[in-house]
Amino acid sequence: MPSFGVRARKKAFDGKRHKNYVIRIVEVMVKEFCETVCYMEPDCVSINLEKGVDGNRKYKCELNNVTHEGHEGDLIEEENYFYHAAESACIENPCKNKVICQSGYTDKGYRCLCTAGFRGQTCDEEPAKDGFTNIIHTFTRHWHHYLNVTKLGTFVVKDSFNCAFECLRLPSCVSVNLASSEGFDGKLWCEALSSDKYRNKADFRGSESSHHFSIKSTCSSSPCQNGGTCFANYRRDSFECICEEGFIGRFCETGARSCKEIYESNLFNTSQSATLRFDLSPISVYCHVGDLGCGNGAWTTVMKIDGTKRTFHYNSTYWSDERDFNTLGGNTGFDSEETKLPTYWRTPFTKICLGMKIDQKVNFIVINHHSSSLFSLIADGQYRATSLGRDTWKTLIGSQASLQNNCNIEGFNAIGGSASHSKARIGYIANEQNDCGSCDSRIGIGTGGYSDDGNTCGNRASHDPDNGEPMELFGASCCLLINTKTPRSSKETRLLIIYSERTIRSHVFVKTIISDNTVKKSTCPSSRCLNRGTCLLNDIGNDPFECLCEEDYSTFHYSSSYWTDKIEYSVLGGATRFDSLETKLPTYWNTPFSKICLGMKIGQQLNFIVIERQADSLYSLIADGQYRNTSLGREKWKLLIGSQASLQYHCDKEGFNAVCSWSETSKARIGILSNNEDLCSSCDSRIGFGTGGTPDDSNTCGNSAVYLPDNSNKLIKAMGYILYHCDKEGFNAVCSWSKTSKARIGILSNNEDLCSSCDSRIGFGTGGTPDDSNTCGNSAVYPTDNGKKLIKAMGYILVQ
Repeated sequence: MPSFGVRARKKAFDGKRHKNYVIRIVEVMVKEFCETVCYMEPDCVSINLEKGVDGNRKYKCELNNVTHEGHEGDLIEEENYFYHAAESACIENPCKNKVICQSGYTDKGYRCLCTAGFRGQTCDEEPAKDGFTNIIHTFTRHWHHYLNVTKLGTFVVKDSFNCAFECLRLPSCVSVNLASSEGFDGKLWCEALSSDKYRNKADFRGSESSHHFSIKSTCSSSPCQNGGTCFANYRRDSFECICEEGFIGRFCETGARSCKEIYESNLFNTSQSATLRFDLSPISVYCHVGDLGCGNGAWTTVMKIDGTKRTFHYNSTYWSDERDFNTLGGNTGFDSEETKLPTYWRTPFTKICLGMKIDQKVNFIVINHHSSSLFSLIADGQYRATSLGRDTWKTLIGSQASLQNNCNIEGFNAIGGSASHSKARIGYIANEQNDCGSCDSRIGIGTGGYSDDGNTCGNRASHDPDNGEPMELFGASCCLLINTKTPRSSKETRLLIIYSERTIRSHVFVKTIISDNTVKKSTCPSSRCLNRGTCLLNDIGNDPFECLCEEDYSTFHYSSSYWTDKIEYSVLGGATRFDSLETKLPTYWNTPFSKICLGMKIGQQLNFIVIERQADSLYSLIADGQYRNTSLGREKWKLLIGSQASLQYHCDKEGFNAVCSWSETSKARIGILSNNEDLCSSCDSRIGFGTGGTPDDSNTCGNSAVYLPDNSNKLIKAMGYILYHCDKEGFNAVCSWSKTSKARIGILSNNEDLCSSCDSRIGFGTGGTPDDSNTCGNSAVYPTDNGKKLIKAMGYILVQ
């Protein structure tokens, strides 16, 4: 095998072609790849490259085993070709042990053709003990290993070089599996793969029957820490770390201690749950994004306090210790769940945002204060002053706020001369006398003392306050929300303390959290989940069960025959609503429509878009594989995912059977594809249904995006729903549930965008609910366009 020396200077001849020494002809998608193919071919030293592309948009690349030097007569004029070679690098005879030096167009400039017993760039080294004197330079070998990921193609080859060469012919191939022993024909089985062992650690395992080869990667040094997944960008010789939840930084080296750190790493831009890390231990925290009076940015939940309870009374030890309380309450938004999170003693800040909610009115104030934690300001019991002023504190309550006129102590651990009178862990106390000996009024949190020791959050005032003695006032939930609708309960006293911190981090990519809901194992109906799915009890939502599907299960992958046949799948799944049961009904090929309603469910969030389209059936739009465009626009498709949606900036091919030029990249039966280049060749991002291809071939519904998309890398899997607008008309019209409306001649409708349980009809020879006795006329119940109707008619059918 040859070894390569230093890089030589290249020579290029426009309009020239070297004849008579072509040893191989290949077709390449990119001109520059012809040089790489020559480099990979042991005997290639120069190339002829055809300038134009053929009908398949490929360039003809001819590999030569000599250069023009010494063969000038074979370099002919041919306008449609480029000839590339290299000046001789063998003049100084760099090869040792009397071996032949071969100059030519290679990555190193020359080759030393080592004889048996020698190896190395100049053939000055003895062979490796494993007998494999040279491997392909751009590939790394892993003896007796196998990577079980999506295959781009399979080949029968004679050696590892040819297997690697087949990989290099495929734009998306980054590694190969090669059989460790030859078959009966003396050949080896080769599998070209679309991923590598760094992205698929769990799928990389030992195997006596296979060796694994991967293109040399920037991930080989394992740069990603704390369980992060290295995502190599082979085009740019760079990498990105896809971090485990709660870790940030280019190498996932830092545990996030606040929502602000995650937010400023561009990992979300709306209020949501996020994972923080303290001593590497994860804690789920609700992050509030936006400005309700405390300033923009992300705010970290610290505490929520119900002022009618004594959990966080001034004298409670929760203010002076490092114990958490009801951490699950910190994973919800603006509700009545009391909580104290480790952020109380672990998260530094520069601002504290305080809010009080009385009935449905929420008011906020901000304290600008630098500290290593809220614990450091309160736990030692020392008074620390603030300077907001009484009028600012009163805005927490609104027009009903009332305080006495004197004393006016505000800040942390605010307490007067008498410990039995009003006091506040954070707040303002006042007195009617010109001293602070017996304060009878307060606004604050973590309160207690006379005149109402049971009120731990809110406003209490007696003995001549400036706005009368208030009746029972209610405390608050404090939150910063933007574009979010969070449940709010009335007549509840509660407080949420959230604050921003001083740390700022650079942009990183972190694995997308697709569901914030927790589920636990339970006894489920034995037939609940299909296809080896695990049944789980869901603590949140109307459906008490969730099916956790196996990761590699791909019923409706783009390549599935279910898109092209008339075979139903799990019909029982069509009798349920927006759950996790997959189904394909006869309505796929039988039901005409004028609208398609598309929905995606991520966690408990369900989003829909509609396509105005008339067709005999969805089968008629998809089964033949022909591309049919739609014109919704990229922003409309992104609504299916929500704020996390991400696509590259160009191409934007949308519709039915959307496929880019390189079929191994992103594709969708219904959806949109994008690319980071101004053409639709190698699309690396998509949103859609019935999807497949790189970057995540296992994602059959949702959003996959890599290589510079507009909202960072995303690998979001969703539960998809495809519904028709039901106006089913004709002969023998029957909906999915045969006990509901049907007609021998007529039209059936439903109050939902599917023809499952039709509750209205106009027709002849009718039957079923809502009035099985009505055989001709109009029956309609449940929300209709003209009220409930049960109209029986005399019908007439005439023909001509």
